[in-house]
Amino acid sequence: MSLIAIALAALALTQPAPDTGVDIAGFRGECSLTTAGKTVACDSLIYMHFKKNGRTNFGVVLGEDRMTSFSGGKDNQPKPTEYWLEVDRLLLGVGSEVTEAPGKGRCDLNLSESGDVIHKLVCTATTKDGVVELKFSGKRTN
Repeated sequence: MSLIAIALAALALTQPAPDTGVDIAGFRGECSLTTAGKTVACDSLIYMHFKKNGRTNFGVVLGEDRMTSFSGGKDNQPKPTEYWLEVDRLLLGVGSEVTEAPGKGRCDLNLSESGDVIHKLVCTATTKDGVVELKFSGKRTN
């Protein structure tokens, strides 16, 4: 199964299975990803937290077979409406192939107290190929 198919299936879930060890939430809204000065639009965001290793990903689907995720293992939520993630790699998916790109950056998230609305998410990371930036705002779909 390709990475994109998995990501789209995650958006369709109403609740993650209790035995998966992964918290998943899908959001739809306004989204853009900028890489090497080129900005592309997107309309959905997938949040994934892996309980076993403590990593968190914010991923966006681009077209039918591409996905970019900002990933990190260190985070903090000083208030129910504020969260940040220290990004240490990007996951770049094309079809069924996933490449890890070491990077350094941060995601800053401002959300509703219920967690249903992302008022603003900005992820910025620098890799050997340059700066990658994600901007998103929208509502939870599952």
